[in-house]
Amino acid sequence: KPKFRLMLDVDSHAIRALIFEVPRSGEVPKVIKKMAVQLRLASGGVRTVAKMRELLLATLKILERVPDQVIVGVGPSIAEYALQQWSVPIIPGKKPFSSKDLEDQFEELLRMHKGAGEVASAVPISLKANGYPATVADIMHSHVTSLAFMVFSMSFSKDVGSAFVNAKNILGGLSLEFVPSAFVLAEGVRDAQKIAHALIVEVNDAETMLILLKGGAIAAYSVFSSGVANFARRISDRRGFIHEEAKDTIRQMSYGIGLVGDSQKMEEMTASAFLGWKKKFLESLDSLYCQGPLSGDVFLLGEGARIPSLRSYLGTGEWLQDISYVSSPRLLLLDAPSFFEGRSLGGALEGLEDARLAALVHYSLFHKPIFWYNED
Repeated sequence: KPKFRLMLDVDSHAIRALIFEVPRSGEVPKVIKKMAVQLRLASGGVRTVAKMRELLLATLKILERVPDQVIVGVGPSIAEYALQQWSVPIIPGKKPFSSKDLEDQFEELLRMHKGAGEVASAVPISLKANGYPATVADIMHSHVTSLAFMVFSMSFSKDVGSAFVNAKNILGGLSLEFVPSAFVLAEGVRDAQKIAHALIVEVNDAETMLILLKGGAIAAYSVFSSGVANFARRISDRRGFIHEEAKDTIRQMSYGIGLVGDSQKMEEMTASAFLGWKKKFLESLDSLYCQGPLSGDVFLLGEGARIPSLRSYLGTGEWLQDISYVSSPRLLLLDAPSFFEGRSLGGALEGLEDARLAALVHYSLFHKPIFWYNED
């Protein structure tokens, strides 16, 4: 009997869904159905959850049974992210920790923080023992006097949190796994691109998110409210387009479709939006400065990766001079096939907008928690 999984990439402006059949080892996932819902900009989390429930019900009709796994990647316009350190109480004289002990300790701390209403979900990203970064093997074979989990957590406003809880009650309780989109992207870049140090820049409709990857884990992140909508608004005002028409113009220009000279006109029309975005981007970089020099590897994704002025700016060394040991960045556009060695899964996952969705599929198939340890 084949196993089916549902991935939901959820944000305030759009929801993308993908149903796929779990492949045998070494095979490519078979996509059953791809669905998308566009939402009014800043329509709010409650409305977003209502649309998510509609996609869940549509999935049940397509499969005629409950998916074996449902993973919901939640973006920063819905959830509030946080990097936290959770300390583990140490009992004097206790035998060394096993990998199972570590997993149990984390689950207990997660229940405690959820019960206190502090987080809705959290994933462990690294371990600290005796005040220093450590691996599971280090902890299993050393005398540990202090132990902590570095976690990437997310929380919801009260109304959004209640709406997500209600979504779980479909068919008497559908099991949903909520994960931060930032974590899924960071892990996907690390594993699919075989890189441990990088800056990930995602430019979406309403916001831009920066994720700093160091040592294979999230070291810092920042979100600011400037995205494609700001650029589309300038085009709308100058040409009388509605929002979606303006976004289509940006999309066409990025592929060189349009009249000669239109690309230059578009850059002139969106110049003020670019200056506003650049100012917020540099301010966000300041918050990453304390993490040490950047490697110069930069991954750009999201709808905004098509905007010529953003792509050109991030490809130069102007912004990198004071925070890196390299003179110019190595910029790579991160599209959906980047997570599967260039494969689009039968054409289902293509382009820059589907990168999050592809990262979710990659997470579903290949994620291993930090507690995983090969005893051999």
